[in-house]
Amino acid sequence: MLEIYPDYIGLHMVLGKIYMEKGNLSKAEEAFQTAISINPFDPVIHDSLIYIYEEQGKKESADREREIMNILLRRETDNEQQSVSE
Repeated sequence: MLEIYPDYIGLHMVLGKIYMEKGNLSKAEEAFQTAISINPFDPVIHDSLIYIYEEQGKKESADREREIMNILLRRETDNEQQSVSE
């Protein structure tokens, strides 16, 4: 499927989750990094990378992903509040 739809983010996310479940964190990281290259604004991807980096002991990388995710979640909250007030 990836050969036919290489830019379909859902495939990369499912693949990343499968690798995580099997304990292959380096392959999971690779899949989620590809997903980020397609859509860097999905907090679920960043959350998955936080888990992977924490499991690998990569504190700086986990902290960086956490910061990105917090920015994305703040932006979503701001947009939701703006929609309600209009």
